[in-house]
Amino acid sequence: MYFTLMETNEKRYVMFDNHTHHTPYDADLMAREASLFHSQYTCMGARGFLVLSPSAEKDTDFSAVFYSEKGCEKAVLLDEAVCAVAFAESLGIPLDSGKFFAGDVPVRYERKSAPEKTALQILEDFDLPRSPSFFRYGTENLCFYSLNLPSPHGVILLEYPGIFHSSELLFLAKILANDPLRFPKGGDVSFIESAEDDRLEICTYVREENRLSRSSSEGAVACAVVHHALHPEKERLRIVSAPEEKLLCFSRQGNSRHISFYSSACCISKGTVLEKEAFCSLS
Repeated sequence: MYFTLMETNEKRYVMFDNHTHHTPYDADLMAREASLFHSQYTCMGARGFLVLSPSAEKDTDFSAVFYSEKGCEKAVLLDEAVCAVAFAESLGIPLDSGKFFAGDVPVRYERKSAPEKTALQILEDFDLPRSPSFFRYGTENLCFYSLNLPSPHGVILLEYPGIFHSSELLFLAKILANDPLRFPKGGDVSFIESAEDDRLEICTYVREENRLSRSSSEGAVACAVVHHALHPEKERLRIVSAPEEKLLCFSRQGNSRHISFYSSACCISKGTVLEKEAFCSLS
């Protein structure tokens, strides 16, 4: 089996083509190998394996399964979905239906030309955040919103940029992310540091990585949804983020609300699986 290393939003994934060159594989073996690969090739920074296979469902382009570096199957989130569609396109898989299955969850998408780049547009039904809660941190009263994307996420509005040092934000986010009342199963926390016109500056505490990040796609979507709920006239938002800005657009289709997330992925390199449990270095 051959693999491709792809990157999006500072995240890398090892991609396997089980679609155009069908090779039966064992799910438990792939999960173990994802962990082994991560430990042996830490320099690649791969977060796990993404395997593309033919879909068993009609009117679906392909299916994708994600095995994390922790050795287990996990949900396909925004960045994994972006890589999956970009990889499918590079393999020449017809992208006719605008839908693929991530495990047993359908994901709708559309290839479009966004300003200054070709991007993937992911369409998701979303719920507006519940009424905010307020709490005091130091001398400041902070506004906290909680929502599901579908994973739990919290968003805090900061009154002005630089109100807290990054170490203070990290400390606060850890407290909130591990609060059993707000997040019984844990969650990420994002801060909207500034909002001018259609541009938001944010940072996100990624609980699984135990760090603040400015490249979290889920954080960008969470902050955009909260800002849109407060300012529904804003139908296009740019998130100031590393390594590039993220563009999000809002629309209504009948009684449903949709958010379109624009992003892209690129191929880093390729390699080969020599045997069941042996990987070669990148060529």
